[in-house]
Amino acid sequence: MMNKRNLLLALTLMFSASAAHALIKASGWVEPEGFVSPESVLEAWDGPDGRIYVSEIGEFGKDGDGKVRFIDTEGQVHPFADGMDDPKGLAMAGENLYVADKQGVLKITRDGKWTVFAAAGDFPAPLQFPNDLEADAKGNIYLSDTGDLKGQGGAIYRISKTGKITRVKADDTLISAPNGLLMDGNDGLLVVDFVSGILYRVQLSTGKTTKIAEGFGGGDGIARGKDGTLYVSDWKGGKVFSVSKKGTVKLIKDGLQSAADITVDKSGWYVLVPDMKAGRVIYLPIK
Repeated sequence: MMNKRNLLLALTLMFSASAAHALIKASGWVEPEGFVSPESVLEAWDGPDGRIYVSEIGEFGKDGDGKVRFIDTEGQVHPFADGMDDPKGLAMAGENLYVADKQGVLKITRDGKWTVFAAAGDFPAPLQFPNDLEADAKGNIYLSDTGDLKGQGGAIYRISKTGKITRVKADDTLISAPNGLLMDGNDGLLVVDFVSGILYRVQLSTGKTTKIAEGFGGGDGIARGKDGTLYVSDWKGGKVFSVSKKGTVKLIKDGLQSAADITVDKSGWYVLVPDMKAGRVIYLPIK
């Protein structure tokens, strides 16, 4: 029997993405709701289960009420890992799922058990707002610290597979509040600034920082489609934009309360958007 999510994808292939989306909703598909401040979403662990993991901050500043839950192929939400503080960005490296938290970077195994991989106190400077995560092909984890959310104290860190922490070289006069991260080749890291709303590319070997596009308000998440199109979310404005390979910016969704850390699902047909203040995850068709 075809599950609802596979049915959604099949209908998308048959019709336009928007028409398939309407058909799914008419047939009973409901986008998952009931999250408490969902911040990041990721389709983790390759396999037939198709689970989509969502980090939930819970009440900001309240320790122990943060968690990661997953959405199954029927659109149902299940518990996975809990007892965290303010979990935000998610990344996969090797066989483990990693999450940015007030405690630092946490490592979660397939059974939902987690440990502190890189403690907040071990970073070169005190973490103010650990936010997004990204992994490179070698298994290094990159963490953005958005600082005071006003343009002060921001930094990007690299954590090696052995847990060694170093600060990534970048032009701090340009990137003052780094948020969303996305690898761009072996030596490039895309960074969107939460304060300026500008998307940059940092050359990791030299720290050279180049502006790619702008106009993203409170820039939050970055994702890449299968055709190379980039997608950037605006947390403050509740919007999602596309960025073509030529750097052309287009608004593709507005009206959300707070579009947080996005991802493109593995089919390449949808941007998954946590609407933090609304407590739901949006399936945004892009094909």
